[in-house]
Amino acid sequence: MKIDGVAEWDVAGLQLTEDATPVDPSSSFGGAGDFSFSIPANVDAKLIVGLPVEVVDTVLGVTRGVIAAVGMVGDDVRAQCTTRLVPLVADRNAALHVGTVESYLTYVFGLCDVTTGVVFDPSIADIEVTAVGWSGNVWLQVKQFCIAYQVEVAVVGTDIVVRPLRGQRASRVDESAFEWGMDGTGRSQTVESWYYETTPVTDAVLVGRTANVISSLGAGEVYEFQVDLDCSLSSVEQPVAMDSVAYSEASASVYSVRDRLDNPVDASYWVKQGGSVSVSIADDTRSITVKVTGCLDATLAPYRLVGTRVVHGQDVEYSTLRVLGSGLAFKRKLYSMPACVDGSATVEVGCEVDNDFITSWAHAHSLLLWAAVRYGSPQIRVSGQAVLGAGAGARILDDFTEYRVRTVSRGPSGEASYEAEWDTTLGDLDAVWGEQNIGEFNDAHSTIGPYNVRPLTT
Repeated sequence: MKIDGVAEWDVAGLQLTEDATPVDPSSSFGGAGDFSFSIPANVDAKLIVGLPVEVVDTVLGVTRGVIAAVGMVGDDVRAQCTTRLVPLVADRNAALHVGTVESYLTYVFGLCDVTTGVVFDPSIADIEVTAVGWSGNVWLQVKQFCIAYQVEVAVVGTDIVVRPLRGQRASRVDESAFEWGMDGTGRSQTVESWYYETTPVTDAVLVGRTANVISSLGAGEVYEFQVDLDCSLSSVEQPVAMDSVAYSEASASVYSVRDRLDNPVDASYWVKQGGSVSVSIADDTRSITVKVTGCLDATLAPYRLVGTRVVHGQDVEYSTLRVLGSGLAFKRKLYSMPACVDGSATVEVGCEVDNDFITSWAHAHSLLLWAAVRYGSPQIRVSGQAVLGAGAGARILDDFTEYRVRTVSRGPSGEASYEAEWDTTLGDLDAVWGEQNIGEFNDAHSTIGPYNVRPLTT
């Protein structure tokens, strides 16, 4: 083992824990992983917190991270370390992105200065991605992205690997313990998911003639207001003062002002006296803040950003502020899917998924099937201790059912403690039953219940 690349120690008690990124859209499971070890107390433990560390093990390979916590245990220093994924557990602001899986995650990882040692499987690297902007925890967003695009992120040796789901097979050797469990509680009648239909827009009107802008603005007064948008912005056009703005104007970011006597204010005079309107995009790109500053001429105050037009012989006021912007417009829609239909549900709605990366009804439907399984039928999980041939995200077959490893903790002996959840897909069924017709299938299975528990039985 090397600390900060300059010294070597023999390590004892190495333990590596990793979680898989989730498949079920209603799940936020999955930590960034950690590892721990002991070394002789010939190093000042107080000085190594925060330093990079590299551990080389003949079974586990090379593991790199950062020392996060230390303590003295007898004559040894016990160190707890974070993996290469931990820098992603940070709050950042992301812009909208139209590209591929590789270009998007490269951009997102780069927000946390993770720019090297990232490997993309060629089979998923070029999948097209359209993503709105957001503000929040990067690791949570990465997990939601993985769910939406059916990929997984894992630490393999010294690399962060982005790969397809279910590409790894975990063999269990010398298994010393095994448990199987089924939990039928917490079932619901339905599961729900929001989805975001996106459309690229250029110079779209964000603030228009019907906006309730300002009723009164004093000389030199500053007024700010926020406008929430059904759009993720890449740019906004700053408003320009005009002598007047027509009711039908929608081609530019402009505004005009009237004084206390309801007379138009000359645009050049307004600007010369310090009047202005500016617009800024929020961190999540989905709202704007409009800042209006009144000009310094108190004799004409208060000011209003309004114009008038004649409707049925009457003067009717309208807002003169127009703000145009470009980006991705979205429509947020809710989709509901039946879950438990046998009358045993204890709640009406089991989950309400809100994943920005789900972009269509079909997309929501395909992903929500996993939540419907979770809330519509008993949850089946297995756990054990064995020499495991692969890590988190790998699949194991037990009693004619496929399971996906959720979490695994391994030591230098190779034996691992693991937990896995039910993961049989239609592809798995087709591989076994693809040559059968309905009659042959029904002859082999008297009821659907036993089949759900052991679906690959032939």
